[in-house]
Amino acid sequence: MNLAIPLPLDVLRYAALLARISGFLVLAPVTGSRLVPVRWRVLLAVATSVALAAALPTHWQVPRPAGTVGLPFLAVLLGSELLVGIMVSLFVHILFEVFAFAGHVMGINMGFAFAQQVDPTLEQQRSIMSVFMTQLLTVVFVTAG
Repeated sequence: MNLAIPLPLDVLRYAALLARISGFLVLAPVTGSRLVPVRWRVLLAVATSVALAAALPTHWQVPRPAGTVGLPFLAVLLGSELLVGIMVSLFVHILFEVFAFAGHVMGINMGFAFAQQVDPTLEQQRSIMSVFMTQLLTVVFVTAG
């Protein structure tokens, strides 16, 4: 079955951007939490995509297929953009874990190793200094944009 869709390149460009941003926002430490409702995550992904669509550089183009867009081309395009967003989110998760581990090591040296608290960002029980470092990185992450 070949599905031929007559889509303009602007729609493909926006769909690729939305796939990349939604892949990031669904799994990111701050917005991917269970505390954030799914409607807000979807709204944030769409609003961010609309805001960034106008600011995209002209060299960021979707490869132009010959003729109409087929379903395999659309699946590969959106899947690859989704994977890019997931990989960026994985990098941010690793960064958060590095800061949490640094806070844990600092807590051991300070004598706070046995004091535990629930970390709202990562939804796990951690030492106090680990939670402090994670919250500090969250503030920097949100502030930096």
